[in-house]
Amino acid sequence: MNARLPRRAAVNRADLLLALDQWGGAALERLAPTIGYQRQTDTTAATAHDNPTEPAPEPPPTRPPAPMEVPPPAPMESRPPPARFVDPTFYRIVAYREVAAEAATVDRAELAETQPLDLHGRHQGGPLPPWLPLALWSKLWPCVKALLGEQSDTRHLNTRRITEQIAHQAPLTRLPRLTRTAWARNAYLIVDFNRATEPFWEDQRQLVRLISRWRGTDGLRIRVMEDGPAQGWRPWGQAQAPFEPCHPSATAGPLLLLTDLGCLEQSGRRRHHWLRFGRQCRAAGLRPVVLAPAKRWVGDHELNHLFTIFSWDHNSHFPPRWSIQSARPPQQLKAPDQGVQALLTLLSPLLRVEPGLLRAARRLLPVNTVDVETEASIWSHPEVDANPLAFAFKAGAAQPYRQAFGALSPAALRLALPALIQRHHAGLAAAIRYEELATCFDLLDDPSHPHLQAQIEDYQRRMAATLWQNRQNLGAVEGLVAYVRRYFGRQNPGIWQSPWACAAWAITHEQELRAGVALPPGLSLNQVAPFLTGASGGRYYSLYQQGARLMLAAATTRERAHRQATPISRVWLAHPFVAITRQTRANRLTHGLELNAREEAAIPLQANARLTLTFSGAALTIAPFTKPGWAERIGFDHYGLYAEFSYGGVTQRVRWLNPGKFTMGSPASEPGRRDNETQHEVILSQGFWLAETACTQALWRAVMGDNPSRFQGDNRPVERVSWDEARTFIQRLNQRVPGLQSRLPTEAEWEYACRAGTTTPFSFGDSITPEQAKYGGHDSYGRGKQWFYRKATADVKTLPPNPWGLYEMHGNVREWCEDWYQQPYEEDDGVNPGGPSEGVARVLRGGSWFSLGGYVRSAYRDGIEPGYRNDSAGFRLAQGQKPTGGA
Repeated sequence: MNARLPRRAAVNRADLLLALDQWGGAALERLAPTIGYQRQTDTTAATAHDNPTEPAPEPPPTRPPAPMEVPPPAPMESRPPPARFVDPTFYRIVAYREVAAEAATVDRAELAETQPLDLHGRHQGGPLPPWLPLALWSKLWPCVKALLGEQSDTRHLNTRRITEQIAHQAPLTRLPRLTRTAWARNAYLIVDFNRATEPFWEDQRQLVRLISRWRGTDGLRIRVMEDGPAQGWRPWGQAQAPFEPCHPSATAGPLLLLTDLGCLEQSGRRRHHWLRFGRQCRAAGLRPVVLAPAKRWVGDHELNHLFTIFSWDHNSHFPPRWSIQSARPPQQLKAPDQGVQALLTLLSPLLRVEPGLLRAARRLLPVNTVDVETEASIWSHPEVDANPLAFAFKAGAAQPYRQAFGALSPAALRLALPALIQRHHAGLAAAIRYEELATCFDLLDDPSHPHLQAQIEDYQRRMAATLWQNRQNLGAVEGLVAYVRRYFGRQNPGIWQSPWACAAWAITHEQELRAGVALPPGLSLNQVAPFLTGASGGRYYSLYQQGARLMLAAATTRERAHRQATPISRVWLAHPFVAITRQTRANRLTHGLELNAREEAAIPLQANARLTLTFSGAALTIAPFTKPGWAERIGFDHYGLYAEFSYGGVTQRVRWLNPGKFTMGSPASEPGRRDNETQHEVILSQGFWLAETACTQALWRAVMGDNPSRFQGDNRPVERVSWDEARTFIQRLNQRVPGLQSRLPTEAEWEYACRAGTTTPFSFGDSITPEQAKYGGHDSYGRGKQWFYRKATADVKTLPPNPWGLYEMHGNVREWCEDWYQQPYEEDDGVNPGGPSEGVARVLRGGSWFSLGGYVRSAYRDGIEPGYRNDSAGFRLAQGQKPTGGA
C-alpha cells in the first residue's frame, strides 16, 4: 500500500477523518495547515471570536515523514484531545453589477470658498399667523350669553301675553312684561387643562379672555382644573394657589365647563370623576353646560343625563336661545374617524407640528372626513411624541406616511403644504424650515417653487461649507454637527440627490465610516469618497479568503499573502473605500471599510451568508460555496477555484470564472481586424464554470462510444464535430452525470474567458508564436516569426494556459458557441448577451491548427451552419446559469 498522502485539490471533513484514521494525529497536524485548516483550542477559539481579524498563529515547522514511512499508532492514553477545525466553506464571486459612479458635482475648492453659516448671530423670527379658533366668537357669542345668562323683565308690557289672558278670562294679578337675556349675577366658568386637550388649550384661554371682556368679571368665578375634578380647582390666574375641593352650589348660578369630560382618555379614569361631579351638581339642583372639543360623548347616556353638552367645533350648531335646565337629547354616534391617516400623511414632512399648524392643516381636508376629534386623536397618537407646544413623529414613524404622501388627493392638498410651512414656521430657525421644505419638495417632485428651492440649496451649500471649513476642529461647530447627524437620521433616500448633503454626511461621519458605520439607504460610497481626507489615487487589490474571513491586500503585498489563503479575484479601487453590504433575514446593512492607511484589511464572514462589496462603480456579490454533487473534488490553485468531474474513467477539470465587465470586439487599429468585431462593453453579471481544455477524444468516446476525429489521440481535442452533434453529446453527458447541467458557452462568455482580463489581440500579448498557440506557423503576426507548419492538432495542455488557467483558447481547434451568428453585434448586447433568437449559422471561435495568425485572435469570430463538421471544429463545455437570449 502506498503510504503517501493522496494528491487532492481540496478536502472536506470526511477526508480529514480518513487521514486521521490512516496516519494518525501527527500526519493530520502536518496536512491540515497546507489546505486552510487550523487547530482551534479553547483559547484560540475565544481569541478568534473576540478579534476575528487577527490571523491565527502559524504552527511550528515539523519534519515530514519519509515517503514510505507510516507513523506507528500512539497509545490511546497518550493521544492528544481531538482538534477542532474551521468549517471548510469556500467563497466565490457569483454576481457582478455595475454601479453608476456619481460624478462629484461639488469640489473641495467650492466648499472652501462658500460663505459659511452665521452660527453666532441671533435668530430673528418672523411673525406668526393669527390663531385659528375652533369656532368664531361671532358664532359662539349668543350661545355663551345664554349659557351664562338669566331672563329678566323689561319695562315694556308683553301685549301678546296680556291679550291671551284676557281672551281666556284669566285674572290679571300681574301685568306680564317682555323679558330679555342678561348675564347672570353669579356664574361659574370652569376650564379643564388636561393632557388630552393640549391642542385646545389656546382655544380655552381665548374664550376665557373674551367672556371676561364682554361680561366682566364681577360675580364670575373662573376656576382651573388640571386633571378633572378629582384634584379640585383653583382660581384663574393664580398658578401658585393650592387646589380646593369642588363644591357646586345652586346659589352660584350657571356652570359652563370647557372640558372633554374625560372622553378623550382611553382609561376612563377622568370620565368616572366627571360622572361623580355631575351627580353632585344634580343633587345641588344644577345642570352644568359643557363646550367639549370632542364628540365621543355622543351616545354616552350617563354623561348626557347629567350634563348638557355641545361639540365645540367650527361646523357645530350653537343655539342662541334655550333653557339651561332642559336636557339635550342624545345624538347618533358618528362613524370612526377616517381622517387621522390622511392628516398624518399630510403632516409627515414636518419636524414639529404646533396646535395652530395642526388646525390649519385639518381645515385643508374635506369637512366630512375630519373634525375636532381628529386633532385630539393625532395629538395622542402612538406614533407621535407630544407636549403642550408641539408634537413630532417618533423615530422612523414618519417614513410610511411619507411614502403615501404622493398619493394624497387632490393634488392641491399636497401643494398647499409649503405655504403652511412658510406661514407657521417663519418664527423657527432657518435650518428647521428649510429641512421641512426640502423634504416636502423631495416628496412632491414639484418644480413650481424655483425661488424657494434655490434658497434651500443655498442653505445646504452653506451648511456643508461650514462643516468643511471646520473639519479639522468640528468641536467648534458642535451644535451644527449634532443637528446634521439628526438631520440625516430622519431623511428620505432622495436627500442624497443633493451633493451638499453627501458632503455634509461625509464630513460629520468620517471617523465612523473608517470604523465601519452603516451607510444610510440610498447613499453610496462613491458619493461621499471625494470629501474624505486622503481619498485620492487608485490601486489594485487582491481579494482572497483566509479561513473565516475575506482579505483585501494591496498589490504590493498580495505576493506575501499567507500560503493558506484562497485567491478569489483582483480588483481596482479608484479610492480606498469599500462598501460592505450584508443581507440577513431581518434587514440589509451596509457599512464602509477604509483601506488608505493599511496594506491589508480583513472582512469577517458569517456562516452561509452572502455579502456584497461595492467600490469604484462595481458591486461584487460573494457567496459561500461547497463541493457540488456533480464534482468529485474541488480546489484552489494560483488561477482560482476549480472542480473536476469524471465519466467512464475520464476526468475533466472546469474552472470558475468570476462575473465581470470587459470590452468585447477589437479596436480599429488592431491588425487583421474584421468588420464584424465592433467594440462594445459587455457585463456578465453571473459567474460560470468553463472547461480548462477543449473536449478530448477520450471523453467523447466515453459518452458517445465512437471517435469521429481525423487526428486520433485520447488527449487530443475531438474534432469533425458539428454544433448539433456537440449538443447531443451534452444532453447525454448531463443524463449520465446527475446535476452537471453542462452547456456550450455563449460567444460573450467565450471571449471573456479567452481574454482573461487582457485587451491585446492575444491573452499573451500583441504577437504570437507556435510556442504559445497551435496555429499555422507559416504565417506571422505582429513581431512573431514564421515557424514550421505542423499539419495536425496537438494534445490538450501542450501549450501554456492563459492568465485564468484555460488551455488552447487560441488555435488547435475552433470551438462552437451557443449563439446564433450575427453580423454586426446587436446594439443591446450589453448585459449577459445570448445572441439573437434565430439565425442560419452558429458561432465558431478561436481559430484552429491551420489558421493564419490573425484568425486566432481573441476577437476573431466566424459563423457556420450548425450541421457543418470538419477537422478544425471542436468545443469546450460550460456550466452555470445561461444568459438570456439565444436558442
